[in-house]
Amino acid sequence: MNANGGRFVAFRRGSERLPIKGIYAESPSTAMGQDGAAARVTWQNEASKRLATGLPAEVQKQLAAEGLSAVTPDNSGD
Repeated sequence: MNANGGRFVAFRRGSERLPIKGIYAESPSTAMGQDGAAARVTWQNEASKRLATGLPAEVQKQLAAEGLSAVTPDNSGD
């Protein structure tokens, strides 16, 4: 059904035209905004894995493009 500018799934509780009971699905923004929601946990785990593997390579690539080395500075207290 279309109503108020949106679409939703509905089913009838009887043989009459009314009442219709709407079934609302969770939107992606709602799922990502809730701590512990399956979508958010999955996204965070995947993002952490990709960040851990991809960030060092991207930093190295950028350093090489700039002509810099990846040597850490000496922090001897100067």
